[in-house]
Order: sequence, then structure tokens, then C-alpha cells
Amino acid sequence: MSQTTNEKPLQKNLPVLQPTEEVQTWGDRLLESIRPHLSLIALGAIAILLLVLAIAWTIKSRTDLAESQWILLNQQMGVMNVTGSTSDMKSIASDYPDGSAGLWGLQMAGDFELQKGLQQLITDRTEGFKSIGKARDTLKKLVELPDNQKSSLLQTRSVFALAYAYESLGEFDKAKEFYGKLVKAAPETAFGKKAQRGLDRCNDPGFAVVFQKFKDWEEPVAPGAPGTQKPDISFPDVPEGEGAATTEKKDEPATTEKPAAEVKPADEKPAAEVKPSDEKPADAKPADEKPADVKPADEKPDGGGEAPKG
Repeated sequence: MSQTTNEKPLQKNLPVLQPTEEVQTWGDRLLESIRPHLSLIALGAIAILLLVLAIAWTIKSRTDLAESQWILLNQQMGVMNVTGSTSDMKSIASDYPDGSAGLWGLQMAGDFELQKGLQQLITDRTEGFKSIGKARDTLKKLVELPDNQKSSLLQTRSVFALAYAYESLGEFDKAKEFYGKLVKAAPETAFGKKAQRGLDRCNDPGFAVVFQKFKDWEEPVAPGAPGTQKPDISFPDVPEGEGAATTEKKDEPATTEKPAAEVKPADEKPAAEVKPSDEKPADAKPADEKPADVKPADEKPDGGGEAPKG
């Protein structure tokens, strides 16, 4: 009995735990605190989702744009090699000024014009210098762009090509300026060594003399040689007295046809042949011949004796 009475107070003093009710109460309170801001939370989630989608779309668009630029560059490079025109290559740079493909398009166009001009110098110096001048202008645009838009390789190639174009045109001071930049920046590289050789050529007075002779040289042509005189292809002057018919048909070539020979009928007999005047007829006697039966007056008859006297 004593044990039983002692255990009862202990059971009454133990705390009663209700974990399920406490968790539910905390969840209800959290929901109650969030409920007024549910619309804002939903808008924030939507905004974050849209931002992620926009970033993904921007990255994909830039990737597609860069890819399309290089594809277009490859296509126009093939067209340039076939047609010899660099206008489409230069248009890539104008259409995509911030893209690497456009800058390389300018570089390739300038290199193509430079090589074309150097080959033309052998056959036609005027056209050759004209093509080299176009290459100089193209490469100059590329070199003058900010360095942060170009890779180091593109910058080096454009400077060297521009210096070589200046040298090919005889503008040695400009050529030495750009050759010097490459030699100063990287003298031990392949472009640096080539630039040093170009710098030595431009500093050589004999090289300048030879170049000037080549630029001013004219091939002697013998007088009267074929191709020295241009043919006269001007239209002849039309006389003022010509009639309207002549004026209307002045562009038609003049005909010099002879009239067709007259054809005689088949039943018509040919005319008698007329002998030349110096021929004599067979039965005609000369005028100075005497007839055989006519005797002259002083000739005696053939009687044998003399005539009787009266």
C-alpha cells in the first residue's frame, strides 16, 4: 500500500508532451505569416524564371550569330576566289562590325587585293598599282580599329600587310613606320624577322632607285608596229543633199551588186559573127590587082604581027 501511494504523485508531476500539436501550430503560424505575401513571392519566382530564360536565350543568340558570321565568311571567301571581287567580303565587316568574322573578312579582302596587284604588276602596272592601293585602304581601316577589338594575330598580320602594301607603292616612309612597330614589338617572331628585312629594303637607297626606274619605265615600241595605231571606227559624214530615203537607211551597209546579166530567150538565134576589119573576105580581091581579061590601052594585041597601016 505504501508503494502505491508513493507512485501516484510521481505520475501526476510528469509533463505531458504533445509534439504533433506543436509542429502543426508552427506550420500554421508560418502559413499565416506568408499568406499576405504570396502574390509577391509568386511574382518574384516568375521574374527569376524569366531572367534565367532571357540569359539562356541571349547566350544562344550570340552563339548562333557568331556561327552564322563564320558560315557567311566561308561562303564569301569561296565567291571571292572565283569572281575576284572583294566587295562581299568587305560587306561582312559592315554588317557585323563587332564580330571577329567581319574583321577577318577585311583582312582576307586586303590580302587578296594585295596579291592580285603584285601579280598584275608583271603584265599591267597601272592596274597592279590600282589593286595595291585598294589593299592599302582596306588594311588601313583594319589597323586603325581599337586593339581590344582584334586578336594579337589579326593585329600583327594587318600591320605587316599594310607595311608591305606601302612598300609596294613606293611609300617607303610609311612602310618603315609600320615595319618598325613589328620589329619593336616582337623581333624574334616570324613576322618580326620579315619586318626587319622589309625595313632593310626601305632603308637601302639603291632599292628606291631601282623601284623608281621600274615604276617609270616604258617599253619602247617600234613605229608602225601592229597595235600602235588605233583603227578609225567613226561613221562617215552624210552629204547634206541626200534625200529622205538615204537618211533613213544610212545605217544599212551600201550594196555594190552588179545588175544581173540579161538572159536571152532560148529560140532567139545568135547574131552573125562579125569579123574584124583587118580580115579580108576569101572572095574579095585587093584593090590594086587588075582583072586578068582587061588589057591596058598601050598594050598590043596578041595577033603576032604589027597592025596594017591604012
